Amino acid sequence: MATNQELPVFDHSAADFTKVGPRRVHMERYFRSLGLWNADQVKVLREMSEENACTTLRSKGYLKVGQLYFEYVVDYGVWYNILGYGKASFDDHPWPVPVSAMPSKKDFSEGVSRFYQDWQLRNKSLPESQGESSKVPKSEVSTKDAATPIPLAQPTAVAETSQKPPAVVKDAVAVKYDPTIPFALQARPNVATQNVRGSSAKPIVAKETARKPSVAPVAPKTVVAKQPVPAVPAARQASKPPADHSAGIAKVGAALADITLATAAEQSVKMEKQKEKVEAEVEMAGVIEARLAEKINEAHAIFDEESKDLSKQRSEILDEKIARAKALAEANECSPDDWHYFMEDDDDEPIIPISEVIPVRHDFGVNDVKWSGPMEPNPDSLQSIWEDLHFERYNVGPIIGPFEIALPEWMDFNDLVLSDDGVSFDSIETDGLIDDDVMITWSVNDRRPISLIVGPRPTQKHDLSDKHLWLRVRTVWTKVAEWVAGVYKGRPHRLTDFLRYRQAQELMGVPFLSLDVIVPILVSAWDNISEDPEDAALEARRQREDLDLWIPQIHAILSQKWEYASKIALAWVFRDEKKARYRLQAIEYAWAVFQPTQAYEWARTVDEKIYGRSD
Repeated sequence: MATNQELPVFDHSAADFTKVGPRRVHMERYFRSLGLWNADQVKVLREMSEENACTTLRSKGYLKVGQLYFEYVVDYGVWYNILGYGKASFDDHPWPVPVSAMPSKKDFSEGVSRFYQDWQLRNKSLPESQGESSKVPKSEVSTKDAATPIPLAQPTAVAETSQKPPAVVKDAVAVKYDPTIPFALQARPNVATQNVRGSSAKPIVAKETARKPSVAPVAPKTVVAKQPVPAVPAARQASKPPADHSAGIAKVGAALADITLATAAEQSVKMEKQKEKVEAEVEMAGVIEARLAEKINEAHAIFDEESKDLSKQRSEILDEKIARAKALAEANECSPDDWHYFMEDDDDEPIIPISEVIPVRHDFGVNDVKWSGPMEPNPDSLQSIWEDLHFERYNVGPIIGPFEIALPEWMDFNDLVLSDDGVSFDSIETDGLIDDDVMITWSVNDRRPISLIVGPRPTQKHDLSDKHLWLRVRTVWTKVAEWVAGVYKGRPHRLTDFLRYRQAQELMGVPFLSLDVIVPILVSAWDNISEDPEDAALEARRQREDLDLWIPQIHAILSQKWEYASKIALAWVFRDEKKARYRLQAIEYAWAVFQPTQAYEWARTVDEKIYGRSD
């Protein structure tokens, strides 16, 4: 994880923490940037937070709370649990908004929390709501709907068994129906069961009905409006002693306890496995980070070695420059000693600023992809645009759907697409590298990305008859298709870098290949890697390892002024003529990050030299 000095800067105020969706998107991006996001782990932590929230609310007697409040509390718990599992400082990463921003429990603008209501139903418990009296004025209960609840288990000894109706207990409670609570919960008898997890569970009559233990309250006959009640023969009016259901209830309680214990045991096993998985991932992450630190040290050693050689090359270039100045002085009938008057001015700054760190990557394929891509575009919209553009002819090879291209299994997706835990991918949107209403995402199968998809952003409204929208989607997909063709060939250039450079080239007026040229290249490359995927994977790894070696050398070269860097870079490209084109692409992409126009023009000149040598 980043140190305190390297913590990513996030504008938390830009996210609306009062809304569930924006809040959770912001949380995911934030924890990705910290290297703490694990979708499977977060799912478990969210379940734990939901359970804790429900238990706490029930213990405080709340029957219902607002949806906004409940989800806010759950996310709050998830936030600090992620930090806890990641061993990150709570002080360095506090909950971004003040406590006063928390929604009220009684904010029902988004309705009541159905999760909490269902949880109460599953847990068979409905305590009296805090701050709400269970007594309801008689005026609120109609004769038609009111009924005194009958206890599930009556005492075996009854004080009165005469034919006279029993006296109604003064403290008997009327029940008011709450439409926001599942009816099954409210229809339960007023009996609380304690110690469900124990070996035995005895029914205990609620306080309101237990104030006179010697008399069991019996429900009066319910009167139905406008419905005559038939006379009952006197012989049938004698009331029978209430049946003793306590034994049956004990069995039910014991069964519930067994189920609860079994569920708890399963949850415990699940949590233990998750803990082991998290610990293994943490251990592996430590190994990966240690290897990255080792590669950084190696990169600095390579940089230093290249820099030593550069001083000699700079001296040779300076000698050539002085010789030209002397010749120019003599041509102007001056003494060669006056060469400094004819010296070419050199006000260029280094191509790469001296403060820029060497970009070192993780080893090939060491990082798995642990989250799905952004929400995919509407399939019907994709199909509609695909047909309107008459792209059916492109339904070949790796093009497995409208604007969807298959990815090889060996592809280092984390490095080439996400990089830096998704920060690089997010910059496609934040830096405006593609149109605002178009997006790039990926589909996942068997825990790995299997395709890239381009289409209209699903969070925006679109007019599918808008031909300009079709063209924007086509343009982005064409760029992605060209980049994927390079991936098939093992090229190690990241998607973000490719799109950034392509955008700069568009501004230069550089023409692009058409789809009729790109698609055959794409299909041919796909066929080649499909025939021998192992060889294709080895080639991709080899090119990445070459790049790992070259990047520190390139960084040293481009840390010079343009006059020196352009000449030294040319010599470097031809240092290994068999790989001259690969080396040219590597230094061109590194240069384009800082000076895209100069990088493109210089690379085209060198490309002609390579072509001339190959002839």
